[in-house]
Amino acid sequence: MNGIGKRLKSRLEHLDMKQSELASKLNISISTLNGYFTEYREPDLKTIIRLADELDTSVEYLATGHEVVQQKTEPEITDPNITTMHRIYNRASAKNKEKFMKLLDITFDEEFPEEENEDDDAVQEQKS
Repeated sequence: MNGIGKRLKSRLEHLDMKQSELASKLNISISTLNGYFTEYREPDLKTIIRLADELDTSVEYLATGHEVVQQKTEPEITDPNITTMHRIYNRASAKNKEKFMKLLDITFDEEFPEEENEDDDAVQEQKS
C-alpha cells in the first residue's frame, strides 16, 4: 500500500483522529472510508477535496504523495503609519534611507538590543 491509503493513514495518525471520527465528519460510512484506506476503493475528486480539508493537507499530497511547497508571502500591512513609512523609505535616496535606518536604530536601541547587534555585524561586513 503506497498510494492514497498510506497517506490517509499517515494524516489520521498525525492528527490523532480515528477513522470513525473522519467518516462521521465526511458523512460517509466507515466501510467506505476503510475502502479508501485499503485502496479497495478510490475516492472521487469531491471526496478527495473533503478529505484534504478534514485532514489539514493538500489535494495534491493525497492524490500524488507530493508535498506542496508554499511560497512565503509577506503579511499584509494594515497599519497606516507603517504603510506611510514604507512609502517614504521606498521613495528616499540611498543617503536618506541610511539616515532613516540610523534614526530607527537610535529610537529603538533599548527596545531591540539583540536585533541591533546582528544588524551592526551585517553592516560592518558590508563595509569591509
